[in-house]
Amino acid sequence: IACMNIASHSLDHMPVFARQVLETLAGQIGQAIAREQAETLRIEREANLNTLFNTIKDMLFVMDKQGRILRVNPAVVKTLGYTEDQMRGAPLLNVHPPAQREEAARLLVEIISGRRATYNIPAITKEGREIPIETSLASGRWNGHVAFFGVARDISARVEAEERRLSLERQVQHAQRFESLGILAGGIAHDFNNLLMIILGYVELMQYRLDDKAFSSESLGKIQRTARNASALCKQMLAYSGRGALIKETVCLNSLILDM
Repeated sequence: IACMNIASHSLDHMPVFARQVLETLAGQIGQAIAREQAETLRIEREANLNTLFNTIKDMLFVMDKQGRILRVNPAVVKTLGYTEDQMRGAPLLNVHPPAQREEAARLLVEIISGRRATYNIPAITKEGREIPIETSLASGRWNGHVAFFGVARDISARVEAEERRLSLERQVQHAQRFESLGILAGGIAHDFNNLLMIILGYVELMQYRLDDKAFSSESLGKIQRTARNASALCKQMLAYSGRGALIKETVCLNSLILDM
């Protein structure tokens, strides 16, 4: 730490008792300087810790080994709405909704035992609003006693982003289901139209071979018109499913209404 020099104009040798006194004095001065340096370093470290503690955006909790809150940082006060005095001495579990405190206690035990790193249970504000948070815990000492340090991070943005992602996935799946339905409808319409073509073909053949032309022509004509209407409906299904062409044409409304 330092060097003490003693000189004399009259003595060639320093007496033993004087040297011992000076050595004792120098030792005490050295210890006093060392204590002062250590105290200065402690104050500096504590000031830096307080600065970090008070400016960090995450919520910080200092708890005793029973889980009672000893100190919180300003982020806790700002986020939850309680003053530090209101929270001091209260169990950390009171930060969580009542229905989830038992689960939070179980997860805290797992973190302390090293089986888990974090847990996600929301915090509840003074007004009763729930905030999604991710909490971690570390053990240490506070004012010479065993303590736990909890860090809780607001993950609202992460939760909202995950909800948006899931919503987009649901929308994509919904669109894919509609696309699949359109493909299925198009396939059914195509096959059904083939069957109707067979019916129409045989109806035309029967019209040439039946003896009672008047009756058969009228009856088979109705069958033929119905089949053609069904065929037109199939073409609409094909067009809707993207497998057919949309055709614009002029129609006679009187004929359309009479057919209906």
